[in-house]
This record gives sequence, structure tokens and C-alpha cells, in this order.
Amino acid sequence: MTSWDVSGWSYTAEGGKHAIFRYSPSSTTLATDNKFCGHVLRIAKSGLVSSFHVNEAESTSTSTPYQIPRDCKSSSQTFQNNIIQPLIGHQYIDTGHTVHLPISFCSQLYQQTISSGLIPNARLSSWQKKKNCNGSVCNEKGIAALLLRDYTSYLSPPPISAASQLQTKPTSSKMFSIEIKPKAGYITTSPLVLPNHRCKYQSTRYALQQELMRLGVIKKGWQQQQISSSFKDGGFTPSQYSPLNLFSNDINQIHQAVLDLMNNMQNNLRIWYDGNQIFGLGSDVTVEFNECQMILNDLLGGSNDDSKPATINTTTLLDAITQIVSTILHHEHELLSNILSIQQLDVIDGDGAVMIYERLVQLCNESNVEAEALLDEALLVPSDEFTTDAVEKKQSDGYHIAIESSPYTFPHQCKSLRSLLDEIEKFDKYMRDHHLQIKEGKAVHDHHNGNENNDLDESIVDAAHIRSMEHVNHLSKEGCIYLLQNWLLSLVLCDVSFFITFRFNLIEDHQEVVRKCQSDNQSGIVLGLLPTKSDASSTLSSLASSSSVAIQYEVKVVDYDPKPAKKIRSRKEVENKFSI
Repeated sequence: MTSWDVSGWSYTAEGGKHAIFRYSPSSTTLATDNKFCGHVLRIAKSGLVSSFHVNEAESTSTSTPYQIPRDCKSSSQTFQNNIIQPLIGHQYIDTGHTVHLPISFCSQLYQQTISSGLIPNARLSSWQKKKNCNGSVCNEKGIAALLLRDYTSYLSPPPISAASQLQTKPTSSKMFSIEIKPKAGYITTSPLVLPNHRCKYQSTRYALQQELMRLGVIKKGWQQQQISSSFKDGGFTPSQYSPLNLFSNDINQIHQAVLDLMNNMQNNLRIWYDGNQIFGLGSDVTVEFNECQMILNDLLGGSNDDSKPATINTTTLLDAITQIVSTILHHEHELLSNILSIQQLDVIDGDGAVMIYERLVQLCNESNVEAEALLDEALLVPSDEFTTDAVEKKQSDGYHIAIESSPYTFPHQCKSLRSLLDEIEKFDKYMRDHHLQIKEGKAVHDHHNGNENNDLDESIVDAAHIRSMEHVNHLSKEGCIYLLQNWLLSLVLCDVSFFITFRFNLIEDHQEVVRKCQSDNQSGIVLGLLPTKSDASSTLSSLASSSSVAIQYEVKVVDYDPKPAKKIRSRKEVENKFSI
């Protein structure tokens, strides 16, 4: 029987629904022998809150016990196994192990976390008891949670074929881990975008949100936390990061994207070394330049080791990490390509999602609850034909991009859906041709004013919007569900994070080491040379080819829970902020 000791777990991070606790016992002996070493617990905050109130109720009253919300383990695990893993790639997803935590343990963990003062002010409300909470009475199994690998301190073994060639120094067993939130890597081309929201056609959603934050139109919870890299003189500094660069599959654009993230991390990038966070949101330490150099010297040798290149001493830590992360992401191009293809299942935009949701509610006798129940269930169920071969067949048969990568069953009986997708496809082509003309420096001729400009032809855009709205008004219930389940799936992939964990290995001859992409249970290998000031003008590819350092790495995606359909209820308010 597992013994749960609250003193061995510490609050690490949290999202909207879950909190992460790292196993970090004070005793070195316990850490070495315990099966939890190198793992974290992912627990629903509602479960922690409920556990505390159950204990309170049991100790003060004999009345009906507090109701604990139904945990979403089943739906999350189903979504992960049936949808996310096949689409993203099994090598990038860890399933974790479901564990059932005692109510007393969760109650103590809740109290320990609340008293720690580590919870951001913007998140405190999610740790409070909800009014009129409905659910099932706690059963003897306790609260379900996921036991996951701690990506800040664990790395899978290298490929067997490369293991004998790697010479890991004892000190270089320490690892770096970088968490990146890539955001949406596309610009919408949906004709359902409302006329006063057409700024969406010009920039990524991320760039528009940066501008809205600069104007004070929207505020993110993380902005209340101390982020010295994002705020200067009390004002907000927009990030220059472009998701388009990260998803470009071009090594130089990927490098630029990572560099922009490094220059202004906000909540999109965090860095750990040896299991301790040293940069980014939530870090309580400030790492000076000299300390960065000490970390690099510790890993690869520095001024005290004459056998190592002296140029390493001039390399800053963030420059090195930028170089390595860019190389790894380019090497694992399949990951970003897969994520982007799923993100692009959003062919209706948030504006269209609101319209189609309202149509679905209408078809459900004006019942939001019924419409949302249908969507929540549909999001978990792939089509019977959903396999890699089936997706490839769709592509070869010329299916529309909206269903090319979709794991869901297409309702062929809905003629209005097909008509809407045809309209979306035509408009997408118009938008892509327009952007291509601008990229190639070909201005569009304005026949009305007799001059050159890069504006969209409003008559074309208006007509496409009107026709598309008409198709929406005739969608069947199945057609609405299909479009919305793909939009919700896209939303999941726009909000994921991934961890890149790596360490350095010295090698005798880089030409004998074969680069390997990671597999389900083995890490990958790339070659890399840390950048120096004298290398500033060199290309990444030439640096990698002349390296004497092998980088053992692993990339894992996290935060891919299904989005509840209820989120669409408040979506109109969110989208209306884009009237700029």
C-alpha cells in the first residue's frame, strides 16, 4: 500500500483547472529509494478544495458530507488516448499513471499550498469553494490524480546505437529543461470573421493580443506576477515573438522565434537547470551573467580546463540555449508540423464558433445544456476510420483542409456543411493569394482610387461573409457539432505547452555519431556547437556540422485536456475585444 506523505510534495505550477506538485522529499535517502523520484502529481484543484471541505465537514458536523465534483480523469484519458496521441505522435505524449489520493492527504496538501504564499493572486479564486457545487459523494478510492514524469529533471536513455559513443561527464548529468507555449501558428482566413474584427486577417492572434495588452484592453492573470523581462518602467512591453516563425520548418526562422521568446519570456517560456527554475514566470531567482558562465563551465569545462575551447567562456547561457532549442525543434520537425495541422482545423474562427454554437442551441430547443453535452461527448469520439492511413487517403482524395486532419466523422448528409466548406475553401485561396502578392512585393491595384495598396477587396470579403452566414443558418445539428468539435480540438492545440529537456555529451569524433529523432522510450541525439561572439554571423547548419558536442534531448507535450463546450458561451465577449 502506498504511503502518502504531504511533506514530500511541493507546489510547482498550475493552470486553470489543475495544480502540479513535484516530489521533493527532504531526505536524500527517500529521494533515491522512493518510486516517486523524478515525478510530479497533476491534481484537479477542485478535488483539493473539496477534500479540505470534506475534512472540515467531518470534523465539525454529522450532516450530509460536502459533494466532491466528478473528476474528469476518464474523459481526459479517453481524449488523450483516442485523439491526441495518434495526431501528435506517441513519442511526444506520456500517458502517466492514474493514482487515487486519500482525502486526508489532499486536504493537507491544500492547506500546505494555501499557506505557502506561492499561488499567484490571479489564481487564488480557483482555490475557493464553489457555490452550488454538484457532483458525486467521495468514494473510498479518494481523489484521482495523474502521476507524470518530471520533465525538469528526467531524460529517457539515449538510442542503443549511440549510447557507446557518448561520453557524459559526471557534472553534465545535470539537465536543462525549457517549457514553451507555442500558441496558434496561423493567421485566420475564415470568411466568418465579423466585419469589425478583420484585423484578424492581418496578424496572428498572439500578435493582436500583445497589442490589446499594450492598449490595456485585455489583461492576463500572469501580468500581475513579477515579470521583469516583460515590464519596463511600469509599462507593458509587447513581445516580438511570431508563432509563424516557430512553425515555419525553417531553421533560421525557428531560431528567430526562440530568440524573441528569450528576449521577452512573459508566460511563454521558462527555463530550469538541474531541476531548479532559473528564468521565466514564477522564478524567484535572478541569474547574473557570471552565474550563466559558471553553469556552462560546469557542464563543458571553462577557464580551469585548458583542453576545452576558450571560446566557451564568451558564450552566454541564453545564447547557447537558443541555439540548442532551435536545432532540436528543427530536428523534430514532425512535432510542430503535427501541432500546426491540428490547429488549422479551425476554419471558422472564434466569431464563426459563436454563430455556429448559437445555431446548435437553436436546434436543441434553445437548450445550452443539451448543446454542450452533445459537444463534450462528440469531442472524445473519433471516427471509426481514424487512422494514419485514413488521413493519408483523405489527402489523396482531395478532401477539404477542414477534414484532412480531422479525427471526427464527417456528416455527409448535411449539404449546407459542404457548401460552407466550399465557401471557406474559396475564401482561403483568395486570402493566401493576397498574402502571397504582398510577400512578393506586388501591390494590389485600387480601381476606385487609381492607386496601389495592400488592402483586401471589401466587396469580395463582404460577399463571402454573407454567403457563409447563410450556410450557417441552414446547418444541421450534426454539421454544427462537426465544425465545433474541430474548433475545440484546434483550441486545445493552441494552448498546449511542450518541454525540451537536454544535456551535453562530449564525443571523440562527431562524424561517427548518428543523429537520431526520439522514439517512444528513447531520447534523441543532435550535434551542436555553442555559439560565440565570433560565430555570430555563422549559420546554424554550419555550426552543427562542425560540432564536437552531442546533445541528448527529449520533447514532450503537456496541457492537452479537452476544452469544455461551455467555454463557447462567453466567447462572444472575448472576440469582441478584437475591434481594433
